Amino acid sequence: SKRTVKIGGIVYNEMKGALSDADSYFLTRFQQVRFGSKSVYSVVSGGDPLDIPKLTHEQLIAFHGQFYHPSNSVTVGTGRQIALNDNLTALEEYFSSFSSQKSKSIDLSRLFAKPSMPIAKPRIEISGPLDPLGDPSNQIRLLVSFLANDSRDTDEAFALKILCELLFEGPAAPFYKALIDS
Repeated sequence: SKRTVKIGGIVYNEMKGALSDADSYFLTRFQQVRFGSKSVYSVVSGGDPLDIPKLTHEQLIAFHGQFYHPSNSVTVGTGRQIALNDNLTALEEYFSSFSSQKSKSIDLSRLFAKPSMPIAKPRIEISGPLDPLGDPSNQIRLLVSFLANDSRDTDEAFALKILCELLFEGPAAPFYKALIDS
């Protein structure tokens, strides 16, 4: 009998769903082009459904071993009732079963990569999925992007994120409302 190989799984299906949303797809592809291959935006965090089928089992194991390892983790404890010594002992027992991977450290410079696309070429055109509820002949998305601050300044980045949410996100936001009303 003939066997058919099917690509599936929870993460693969979730990523297919996430990137089938036109807004999510457009933002993801925009960031990949705008920031280039040296930034964290060059990859899709859960895996790109176009690339997942190309991954070999060996590549998957190597990727998991490098990035999903306690050497890359931060452990945070909180609360007044935590017995510090008991928790530190438990953490030491748990983490001692893993070998250190300091030689495979992650290049954090990718977190702070500047946009790779020169300002002289500000236009990016991306084709992607359409909104199934809209008229296909009348669908265009426009994204305007500004480099506002150094992403290492977390206080400023957080404040700007809140400001953007207040100004742009949802029907009550002033820019959203003005666009819809016009």
